[in-house]
Amino acid sequence: SSVYLEPAGLAQGHRRMFGRRLSGHPRLPGARGRASDRNSTHQVPSLSPTRPAFVLKGTDPLRILKGLPPLGTEPYLSELTETMNHNNETMTAIEIPVAAGPITATVTPPGSKSLTNRALICAALAHETSRLTGALDSEDTQIMIEAWQALGVPIEASEDRRELVVHGCGGQLKNGLGTSQHLFMGNSGTSIRFLSAALAACGGDFVLDGVPRMRQRPIGDLGAALRQLGANVNCHAGSFPPVEIHSDGLVGGQAMVAANLSSQYLSGLLMAAPLAKSPVQLSVAGEMVSEPYVAMTVSVMQEF
Repeated sequence: SSVYLEPAGLAQGHRRMFGRRLSGHPRLPGARGRASDRNSTHQVPSLSPTRPAFVLKGTDPLRILKGLPPLGTEPYLSELTETMNHNNETMTAIEIPVAAGPITATVTPPGSKSLTNRALICAALAHETSRLTGALDSEDTQIMIEAWQALGVPIEASEDRRELVVHGCGGQLKNGLGTSQHLFMGNSGTSIRFLSAALAACGGDFVLDGVPRMRQRPIGDLGAALRQLGANVNCHAGSFPPVEIHSDGLVGGQAMVAANLSSQYLSGLLMAAPLAKSPVQLSVAGEMVSEPYVAMTVSVMQEF
């Protein structure tokens, strides 16, 4: 199959799915203090009384518009300077040129991690070759790709890594039963949760682990649901990675999955269910969080 993963292709539905604010002021990630403080403008030293400052703290952008020049003024070159915020933390300020008038352009946004990792699971479990276009090249998607490659699933990437060719295994991994596979998941939550369900459905012996932070991220409810479907899945302290899987595949039947912590548990089970030996009926316990991501999972599955 050929699957197009470009976020722009989802148009309005994608914007709703990811909750993007299409108007008004952007949220300030990591804002602290009283509610009144969080709703106020964060003041930083201005680079110029007539130029805007876009301030980046680590990898989370704090966009602070300050002193925007009027339209029609002469554009200026971008500059990088160091400044200090109110907590005496070093911040990098990037000055962005202001256009002299309206801009007409076609912009291709980067791919989606959520779409890419779901498509990689479905493509790897498929019986034939799939071509994924508009994929995102990121740490999480690379972890997913390397895991499948280690399991014997060939995946080829274009030079810019935006197009992937996945030769599906049809649920039959080359490692076979009785061969323990240790897979490093870094801190990729989608990778460890989706792969835990997929590998339990394929059958085999696996250990999925990651960085110390990963060992603080819950996955026990997914393990409990997989045990109800016939797999032997054990988590550290009952709830956290590393995840040990010893499985002859999923028997099928009924399973209850908690969805109040992460919708990724349900998404992982949905993508693994077609490999079960008998029909699977999933029930959701508690209020489901991030329901649009479950709809995304179903949409990706329909492409295969």
